[in-house]
Amino acid sequence: MGRYCAFLGTRDDLATVMTWLVLHKSWTEIYGTLRVVDAHRSGCIAFESGKAARLMLLEPRPPQNDEEHDDLCARMRSAWAQAWQRWPDRWASVEVVVAGIMPQRTNAVLAAHRTAVYDRTWIVYNLTAGGMESMIRPLFADADDATPGSAFDATPPRQRAEGTAEPEPTGNTAQVHYGQLYLLDGAAELPAFEVLQTASVGLVGVEPGAALMVTGLHSGTVGFMVSVAVNAPQPELDAYEDVVEISFESRDGTASLVGWAGEYSRDLPSLPAGPGTYRLRYHARGMDAAAAAGHSDVPIDEYLVQIWPAPPSAEVTLKRTSQQCGYWQDGARHDG
Repeated sequence: MGRYCAFLGTRDDLATVMTWLVLHKSWTEIYGTLRVVDAHRSGCIAFESGKAARLMLLEPRPPQNDEEHDDLCARMRSAWAQAWQRWPDRWASVEVVVAGIMPQRTNAVLAAHRTAVYDRTWIVYNLTAGGMESMIRPLFADADDATPGSAFDATPPRQRAEGTAEPEPTGNTAQVHYGQLYLLDGAAELPAFEVLQTASVGLVGVEPGAALMVTGLHSGTVGFMVSVAVNAPQPELDAYEDVVEISFESRDGTASLVGWAGEYSRDLPSLPAGPGTYRLRYHARGMDAAAAAGHSDVPIDEYLVQIWPAPPSAEVTLKRTSQQCGYWQDGARHDG
């Protein structure tokens, strides 16, 4: 299969390409008009709007050895810490742009830290779909194993970006980006990512009217079911690998399942006790396999949320099996 392999350009060339893609193709509806805030810092560009910020680490080539792998992972962790410090009141994300295909083990570390990767295939496809093929030539050689230009035909078949809108979730699935979903009441804003660091259960963080839930999959389709009950249901410990509980406040007696950055919203049944405090029990299975995959259009990991009226009570982990659950309970809350 034809592939663009040799990187010809500089980090500045890659920054130019990604700036065009962000401003013209990538989530402009969510972020509004973005601007470069730190284009001169070596290897990193950042974009911000009134509500969000995104940092992109630019990699002219994938890591070639252990030292380069460790260096990239360290820079990624540092970027997250700087993002939270610089934009404490905004939605922040860290992403890696690589002029090649990232090694599997590096992908796994980045996925565990909810860091998106934009690789050679993504860049070629989106520039081609946007009619900007001329921007590819400064970045990549023609091909090392096929005739010039064949990489345009060899990219994975996908619908054009302007085709159909992001699908809303069905009753048993949901679409995720950056491994995140929310439960919001009618008055809630999207919670900041740091809310996870306030909860010992790791997989869920809450603030008044809002809960942030993490998934193993970085982006794509997950299995997702929500059950609203009058009384406490039995936890499904045999069917799921990880099960945690936390108290959740609905200030108006409603709750909706909301996608990343508010991309979609699905109303849930009216909460039976109206405004007040509820118990949220989050079941998960398949998180490790989904985190390793990164992206999937069919569910790899599956989740069940049980909600019922209950007074505020301590957070509790009923079952912990996956490495992902361990990471969110132990690692992510301490190392940023």
